[in-house]
Amino acid sequence: MELSEFEALLGCLLLPDNEKRNQAEKVYEKLKQDKLEEITILLLKVCTITTTEQLRSIAAILLRSLFARSEERLWYKCSNSTKEIIKEGILQRIEKETSNYVRGRLGDVLVVLIVNIQGSGSSWPQAFQFLATLSQSNVVELRELVFSMYNQLTSYIGLPFKPYYPTLSQLTKMGLTDPQSIKVRVNALNANSNAVTFCKQKSEYDLFSPSLKLMLDVLVQCLNNSDESNSLSCLQSFIEIEFMSSAFLKPVTSDLILLCIQIASQANIISSVRQASVELLVTISESRPSIINKNRDVVRKLVEILLNMLLESSDDDDLLKWTKKEEDSRDYVSMAEEYLDRVSFALGGETLLPVIIEYASVLLKNENWKNRRTGLLAISQIGEGCTQSMKPILSQILSMVLSCCRDSDPRVRWAAANTIGLLSTDFGPKFQKHFHKLVLPELMILMDDFNNPRVQSRVAKSLVNFCHQFDSQLLEIYLDNLMNKLLLMLQKSSRALQEVAVSVIGAVADCADTKFAKYYDVVVPILKTILREATTNEMKSLRGKAMECITCIGESVGKTKFFNDAKEVMEIIQKILVEGMKDDDPQKDSMLQAWARICRCLERDFIPYLPYVVPPVFQAASIPPDVVTRSRSESNDEEEGWDYVDIADQRVAIHTVALEEKTAAIDMLRCYADIMKDAYFPWVEQTSKLVAPLAEFFFNEGLRKASVSTFPSLIRSAAEYNKINPSEANYSYLLKLFEYHFKYLLQAIYEEKDLEVLVIMIEAFHQSISALGSELMTDEQVRLSIDTIVYVVHFLTENREKRATNEESVQDELKDADEDRKEEEVEHELADIIGALLKNNPKQFLNVFPVVHQFVGSLIHPKFPASDRALAVCIFDEIIEFCKSPEIVNTIFKDCFQYVLQCATDANHALRQASLYGVGLCAEKIGPLFSPFITESLQKLLSVINDPKSRTDNYGTPTDNAISSIAKIIKFQGKHVNVNQLLPQWLSWLPTTDDPIECIVVHGQLCDFIETHKAVLFGDSFERLPLVLKVFAEIVGTEYIDEAVSKRILYILNQLSSLPATLLSTAFNTLSQDQQLALKSFMNQSSKT
Repeated sequence: MELSEFEALLGCLLLPDNEKRNQAEKVYEKLKQDKLEEITILLLKVCTITTTEQLRSIAAILLRSLFARSEERLWYKCSNSTKEIIKEGILQRIEKETSNYVRGRLGDVLVVLIVNIQGSGSSWPQAFQFLATLSQSNVVELRELVFSMYNQLTSYIGLPFKPYYPTLSQLTKMGLTDPQSIKVRVNALNANSNAVTFCKQKSEYDLFSPSLKLMLDVLVQCLNNSDESNSLSCLQSFIEIEFMSSAFLKPVTSDLILLCIQIASQANIISSVRQASVELLVTISESRPSIINKNRDVVRKLVEILLNMLLESSDDDDLLKWTKKEEDSRDYVSMAEEYLDRVSFALGGETLLPVIIEYASVLLKNENWKNRRTGLLAISQIGEGCTQSMKPILSQILSMVLSCCRDSDPRVRWAAANTIGLLSTDFGPKFQKHFHKLVLPELMILMDDFNNPRVQSRVAKSLVNFCHQFDSQLLEIYLDNLMNKLLLMLQKSSRALQEVAVSVIGAVADCADTKFAKYYDVVVPILKTILREATTNEMKSLRGKAMECITCIGESVGKTKFFNDAKEVMEIIQKILVEGMKDDDPQKDSMLQAWARICRCLERDFIPYLPYVVPPVFQAASIPPDVVTRSRSESNDEEEGWDYVDIADQRVAIHTVALEEKTAAIDMLRCYADIMKDAYFPWVEQTSKLVAPLAEFFFNEGLRKASVSTFPSLIRSAAEYNKINPSEANYSYLLKLFEYHFKYLLQAIYEEKDLEVLVIMIEAFHQSISALGSELMTDEQVRLSIDTIVYVVHFLTENREKRATNEESVQDELKDADEDRKEEEVEHELADIIGALLKNNPKQFLNVFPVVHQFVGSLIHPKFPASDRALAVCIFDEIIEFCKSPEIVNTIFKDCFQYVLQCATDANHALRQASLYGVGLCAEKIGPLFSPFITESLQKLLSVINDPKSRTDNYGTPTDNAISSIAKIIKFQGKHVNVNQLLPQWLSWLPTTDDPIECIVVHGQLCDFIETHKAVLFGDSFERLPLVLKVFAEIVGTEYIDEAVSKRILYILNQLSSLPATLLSTAFNTLSQDQQLALKSFMNQSSKT
């Protein structure tokens, strides 16, 4: 094609006439496919020869677009000769171009070429020399272009740019002091910022450190000139550095903090710049809290700034607009709330809480409604981050909040209800137990505020939070009044409020459990009417809420009551499916949840529905992950609903909304497999092939967790099918299924770096071994399991060492505590794997015991951290409890018990708990070999229980285990101790409420002793009967007992009824009103069932 002809084609691409332009675009696309190299050369010629600026501009834009689209990889399809022509032509033309705009577009082409060349592992030193020369040009426009390109390049190619850091650091230092152009100075700052975020070594940071003060000067210059755009750009760069490489900013941190405080405190500075300065302050608080914490004046200033953000917002000044405002709308107030939440996690309660309480106390007494609301919002946002510090003064804080529940302004009442809801979540269930008499009456008064439906809506949502962790017996006191108000709200309110009312009814039913049955015949017909009649698009959300609510009720009241209605609900949902649903239909998620609840409720009676519900769920789970990879040199615009990950020179976009739906569907399949067990077997193979590869899906941790969590459910389904159908049993398939998932799971564990996901993977590993059944693992699989445990421990050690060498992470106690918690969970699951191997594969375990023995022996060395030593003790516990070889048990007892006993009073709570539990196990399992250690063991156990801190945080769970272990010594080593003295003392420590598993054991032990040592336990004159009744009152109807213990307690109470009435009455009257109510309710409920 001739140049003139090509120029004419480019001209047509610029025409306003859509038809002609579209035709030209088709011709251009065809030429690009058929004659790539010719088109490339023609575009370069237009850029360099054509006199029309508009054509040169479009040619440069097209040339950039040609090589920027990473999925087409057109640059790599060009011949070497064409590449050289393009490279040389662009370098020559940039300096000669007279139009600043065209020169900028040519610069974009050069950036894309460098990205392609460097990203492929090649190099183009001439380009960097060219840029270095131009950066010192006397022409200011050329310097602006070059530093703009440096800014792009350091962002796009990152690591491949590192060899040029020494030169870049010198050039940007010059650029930061450019005498003519703020553009040069700002782009130099941004280039430095990008480069620093890729630095790993001190020597790399040292290249850019001399420019730090100059970078700060550039920010100040932009602020002094009221240059909003460049001020924001500079602040964003500092935020990025602080987030990625906070140590780099250490020399100027104090100046940076003071500058941010100054910016954020000045009302005349544009809000976007002020907000960016607050973001930087908060980011510094998160990455280096010690710097903020040690300067109380800075803490006060930061709090003042955040409170002023809440006060300055004018979004809610118009009461009518506030009433109609969407609850979850994003505004200035919500940003300030988010900052308070982040700061509370960063600084902790010891520093932040006194300042917040001081300011909130003043604000809540102010005559202006906005001040009172601000005080409440501040309290509401710090609860999760300041939990430990707030617990001792929670009563005082709640009193401040409750005083606003009857405020004259609905916006303040809304904030009070909102704060109660968040406190219920952050401090439940103890918040509900201690304060229900204060909280619920106030919330129910606010439910009557029909003039302010937004207040009613918030109250209802707070009730959902409150009920989530509330005791069903205590809720019963309020049920009639609460349900009357909810039914009134359901019948007389707007659709939006009806949706909330339906959600609250579901939450109340979930909490009330079987006690909701008395309202069933009133509520369920209303909900079925909604399901049948709410068919318009506007009503679909309400219908979805009704699906969730009616199935919550069904789960609570049980299959007998719900069975016929469950069938009707399933028929309605199936009809909805037949009618079809759009992708964004709000009923979709509700339908999945409803199916799961009906499945749990009906159990085996749900089997006929599986052929109808599994296919649509499987279809949703099978949607391919929407992942798009582009060059970082392409558009950086981010869309809502997508997450972005930068890897080298590539930007990966992940459609998170689609992945969330896929993840939810996989969770639903797991639910069906869990509940239906053998009945799910027809879909096991299909589900297995879908979920197993997703264990290594790098881009989304939620999908990885959902995938691996499904593994044991599928294995269990196949194993159960074999048991129930022995004539069709296929153990060969079961073993292949296990091996298939075993390989994927091990590979995923070795690749996983996210501790939260690793916990789920190790748990799935443990459960898969348990699900497989006895004696079915091969020697090789058992060996690989042990190897994997050893690998994970080494990985955790390396993880800790990395944190220890990171100065800022060490200072951030909250992050470290979270990492420690996750590591403890991982190691706890590792010990459970040993237990599963011992229970299910004892013969194969004999072969690996020498490795395990050596591993445990090495971990108990003092040089290892407490969490590793806790793992060693946990493995010891598993062997004592489950190993069937007396030789192995006695060997590890003799080698390790003295160390276990020593750790029973260790400062680390996980190690202490494992050791205390192990003492009880040894008392039960070891027999006569344990007797020489009884005196020392009791001394250790008693010192733990009698410690003044024994019931405080982190001490409660080990204390419960110590109490349980003393019971085991009494039961199994009783002839060596004074039971008459020890047993009454043991009773005085009950109930136990911290360890959810051991609580059930302890309260079962109480029943044992009542049966075997009745006289000792109650006393000769039944003087300890009130104490026994008090313990029972505290545990009946709670998670502290299971069904078996509950039945034993009921039997004991019935037996006690034969005692003299005066004795019983006297003992009963020593109980509190709540305790008496709990026992009466338990007896009445039990008599009905």
